[in-house]
Amino acid sequence: SVEMAYYRKCIELRRRINDIEENNDGTRLRIKRLNRAITKMRLERAFLLEQLANRMEYNVDESDRSSSPPPTVNIQSRSVPSAPSPRTPV
Repeated sequence: SVEMAYYRKCIELRRRINDIEENNDGTRLRIKRLNRAITKMRLERAFLLEQLANRMEYNVDESDRSSSPPPTVNIQSRSVPSAPSPRTPV
């Protein structure tokens, strides 16, 4: 009968609604966790940038302030061992 068909359709729609609501709850929870993680990462980034700025200031204040370049190594004065020659089979 028509009433029975409407009744079955109503039950099927109720199941679909429940499935969608469960899916939405899971998605809502996931979004909440992700937003919390994003906030944490933003705070961590700000902290690290602040620490980096502090260390850069420290290096500038404690620098040598000399205009001479850093010492260089003269490669030609070093003795480089020669590679052993490959042996030929006898």
